[in-house]
Amino acid sequence: MRELRAIAAIALCLAAPATILAGQSPLIQPAELKPIVSQVRLVDVRAGEEFAKGHIPGAVRLPTDRLDDSAQNREGLPISVEAAAAVFRELGIDPQTNVVVYDGRGGPPAARFFYVAEFFGHTHVRVLDGGWEAWLAEGGAQETETRTVAPGHFQPRPHPERIATAEWIQARPGAGASTPVIIDARTADEYAGKRVAPGARGGHIPGAINIDWQTTVTGKGGGRMKSPEELKSIMQAAGVDRRREAVVYCGIGMRASYLYLVLRALGFTRVRNYDAAWAEWGGRADLPIER
Repeated sequence: MRELRAIAAIALCLAAPATILAGQSPLIQPAELKPIVSQVRLVDVRAGEEFAKGHIPGAVRLPTDRLDDSAQNREGLPISVEAAAAVFRELGIDPQTNVVVYDGRGGPPAARFFYVAEFFGHTHVRVLDGGWEAWLAEGGAQETETRTVAPGHFQPRPHPERIATAEWIQARPGAGASTPVIIDARTADEYAGKRVAPGARGGHIPGAINIDWQTTVTGKGGGRMKSPEELKSIMQAAGVDRRREAVVYCGIGMRASYLYLVLRALGFTRVRNYDAAWAEWGGRADLPIER
């Protein structure tokens, strides 16, 4: 009997990595990560110099510019399938690899990785809430060693229901329950057209509501995600109805990725990122705007 229990325990340990993150919140807290830190693939999306000064033991760095491609965005992809395959391969990610991604303090970069991973069908990904700052604040270990990992074998499979294009938005009905709620993740000044990026018009997509992504975190420019109760209150005040499909957008697709993460954390299942974002909509004279 003792031998059978030992065999069962070994089998459980061997099986654990495939399911350790499955079916849970897209966020993970530092205290949750500490006991499983050696069982997950850690992805650090901070700048190279920050990574070199110290990172979570075992982490592999990924530059955030590998996670976006404006030309592909207009075609309905965050990045090309080939580029996604290269990213996952270099990070050593297989179909069942458990991944935890983190940035400096909890914000768009890590959320961007989460969005790209979900789009391409990798479901075992969680974001470290509060990022590197939260990890250090709670006594997390660090190292400066740069590690290499064996190539992964994950094959990206696009999920077009996770992205919106300008043409998709224009084709939606103008009213009714089947009309998606469009959420602008930029600042109030950008939404109102008071602050305009070079080469773009000022304003927002007609009918869009404004939820600055920074209102969903505890600090300016990042931090811990606010509580579910606070987030639900923010969404209700803005008129976000979870029965409708949600489309998030920002300037270039990064800040909207955080709102995407927020909505997924709240249990929204139908969420798209208009990834070409205001960079496209505001720069095309044929697309309508509001101020």
